[in-house]
Amino acid sequence: MTQATQPVPWEFFDGPQGMRVASDGTLRLCVLEPEGKLFRRRAIVGVPMRCMGDALLPKLNEFAGDILKQPDMPATEAVARLLALAGSIPTAEPTRRECVVAELHGVRVYIEGRDVVVTTRDLQLAGGG
Repeated sequence: MTQATQPVPWEFFDGPQGMRVASDGTLRLCVLEPEGKLFRRRAIVGVPMRCMGDALLPKLNEFAGDILKQPDMPATEAVARLLALAGSIPTAEPTRRECVVAELHGVRVYIEGRDVVVTTRDLQLAGGG
């Protein structure tokens, strides 16, 4: 994964009079009330749950068995099945995501990139943008 695909990490520090601050170098989020919380949420999206061998070998074995049953399989069908096998394996690099969260009196403010969400829900980072 290249450095360009990494999110800019949020840095946390204490400001004057007990204020807590998070900054990614572009944006700054401040919590003024002492009962407020400020934290980050991170995720890695797109990590395969199974290793490629576990996912691919049963399908390759099935394909090999079909070739043994039908040795005169047309080349176009064989190529189409091989391409389908190749397309079933994810090749994209996992994506790292990070957001900062401020919470006060049950209301949360989530900031990721240029997106700001205000909600009372506990949101989790997932795939997508």
